Amino acid sequence: MLRVVANVRKKSSDLERYIFLMGLQDRNETLFYRTLLDHLEEMMPIIYTPTVGLACQEYGHIFRRPRGIFVSMKDAGRVRRILQNWPARNVQVIVVTDGERTLGLGDLGADGMGIPVGKLALYTACAGIHPSAQAPSKHLGCCRQKLRLLPDSLQSCRVRR
Repeated sequence: MLRVVANVRKKSSDLERYIFLMGLQDRNETLFYRTLLDHLEEMMPIIYTPTVGLACQEYGHIFRRPRGIFVSMKDAGRVRRILQNWPARNVQVIVVTDGERTLGLGDLGADGMGIPVGKLALYTACAGIHPSAQAPSKHLGCCRQKLRLLPDSLQSCRVRR
């Protein structure tokens, strides 16, 4: 854990710290949460507000792997079935966002997934909810044409109504 904290502190920006910590969460969830819990005051602003806003703005570029369930408008009427695809069976908490007004940044569409992922990390560190009992979910659709037209966009091609 001390090595992780030292590496986090060596990063030159909060976005780099965020990317590093999300990578750690993917590789070693136990170490990620131990670091977060033992250094909560230092790590919380990186995992969540204010850094998560910048991370969401860059989410399509820093995306490594999905960390939640993406639900599109095409899935209307089938959301329950889609949620049943989540690998964990004992889900106690679902954080859902549509990303339409992410932290005052406007509509971020699929890039807003950082919000439920970050909130759930804090629910584990601060409330003791086991990560396997959580499911971050993101409604897809984006009103901002600029985001939908990016070649590497994670956005749904449909506009919200």
